[in-house]
Amino acid sequence: MRVGLCVLACVGLIGSGTAEAQAPAKAGVDALGDPLPSGALARLGTLRFVKPTGIFSVAVAPDGKLIATAGNTFPRVEDAVWLWDAATGLPIHKITTTADRCLCFSEDGKYLAGGEGYGHRLFVWDVATGKQHLELVDKSLGPKLRPREGLLNLRFTSDGQGLTAIYQSSRAQVWI
Repeated sequence: MRVGLCVLACVGLIGSGTAEAQAPAKAGVDALGDPLPSGALARLGTLRFVKPTGIFSVAVAPDGKLIATAGNTFPRVEDAVWLWDAATGLPIHKITTTADRCLCFSEDGKYLAGGEGYGHRLFVWDVATGKQHLELVDKSLGPKLRPREGLLNLRFTSDGQGLTAIYQSSRAQVWI
């Protein structure tokens, strides 16, 4: 009799705790409100911060509210820079570009820069609109960089008026 009451009490506790901890989910959406595939009841994980291409570079805005990612697919079907809302993980802008390396935000967070890993072009975009603000081309590099010469680092100058590029070949370029 005691065992039966104990089991009954435990089942009652487990059942009531589970019902309170999980709010019923709306049909057709996951816990974050994202739509589920047809016929799915739940999702393990999230669709947030998911993009269809590889990621080669990431940067966080100075205020921490935006995250930028850059990458491409192999073969190069789609190259893109994505701007994400850091709080929700939802995409804000998709920028189709050949820049797949070395993202950086300006100190005021208004601009984002990126470059081609083995190309000779650097790009600056307006963060608010996702539109290209500037394209810089270094014609002294020839038509294409060879392995071990690619873009290694990219940074805005402290006043935000210039951009510095460092290459694997120990070469530096300052754009003002």
